Amino acid sequence: MTTSSDLPLVRARKQVSAEKRQRVLDAVRDMQESGVRISFAAVARSARVSEGLVHDPTLKKSIAEAMAKQEADGFDPDASRVPVRSRVTTDSLRQDLELARAEVRDLRRENRELRNRLHRTLGAEMNALTQQDSLARIDDLERRNRDLLAELDATQAQCRTLDQEKSTLEEDLMASRAAHTRLMRQANTAR
Repeated sequence: MTTSSDLPLVRARKQVSAEKRQRVLDAVRDMQESGVRISFAAVARSARVSEGLVHDPTLKKSIAEAMAKQEADGFDPDASRVPVRSRVTTDSLRQDLELARAEVRDLRRENRELRNRLHRTLGAEMNALTQQDSLARIDDLERRNRDLLAELDATQAQCRTLDQEKSTLEEDLMASRAAHTRLMRQANTAR
């Protein structure tokens, strides 16, 4: 039988129990928001409670639902090991690389179109010329050819520069990934 002196102890014990349960639910929510893999042991560590408590039927259901949601959402364990600032940098590098590739493709396409247009225009002009105009026109065409070759060289140099930038960005991306992997291994071994 419970005496009146036991009631404050019972209330205090219930309050401590409720606080622990709330810490477990808060830990699950925080782990979901931060992208950390959820497991029963990880939740118990994060909430600073015993593993037995996280296997309580109501808490176990909440944790299992969170784990299932992570799996359904395609949880990437490597993404949670990389700090958000680094992921943004990596994504930014990928985007820069894609933009550089797209620009190179556009420049090559434009170069082909200009060459085709030049061939058609020159062909039409050659058909309209008389013998007398041919020599002057040949000089003019040679001059235009030199200009176009210079423009082509400039475009090719720009393509080479973009290819070099692309290579540099790829190397930076690989180095960044390797550095992140090393840092995460060091952090995991430090625990």
